Amino acid sequence: MRLLSVLICAVALSISPSVATAQTGASAIAKLQFLTGTWRCVIQGGSSNGRAQHVSYSFSPNRQWMEERSWGASMSDWEVQMWGYDPNRQLLTAYQFTGGGVATKSVGGWINGSFVAKRDDNGATVTLEPQGKRRINWVIRSADGSSTVRELCAR
Repeated sequence: MRLLSVLICAVALSISPSVATAQTGASAIAKLQFLTGTWRCVIQGGSSNGRAQHVSYSFSPNRQWMEERSWGASMSDWEVQMWGYDPNRQLLTAYQFTGGGVATKSVGGWINGSFVAKRDDNGATVTLEPQGKRRINWVIRSADGSSTVRELCAR
């Protein structure tokens, strides 16, 4: 009888919609390959509301690292990010380089269809939400939930 109860619980958990499905590790970065190329983005919210940017994505030969470059209209409006899997530490990570310095992110990977990370300096959640093959949204939520900025991107 106890074995039957354990099996019923296992089946219920496997089909429950509230259980998160996650993909971490090097395969999580490889799954981002659909981003390869250049995108045009518009920021909604925050101090950069309405600002347009161009963003390009490329990958290392082993597909464990993704380079993200973004630039806008002014010389100071740029950043480079490296998203990847560190096999030595066995975790996903990101490094963001801007004219104002360097920031890091702890990357959770793919969770329920979105790619999720958290900024280490301020706790903001950064989420990539694919909207089909030609549209993506980057959503940045402050740690306390008081602010949300969206970067709406299209090819």
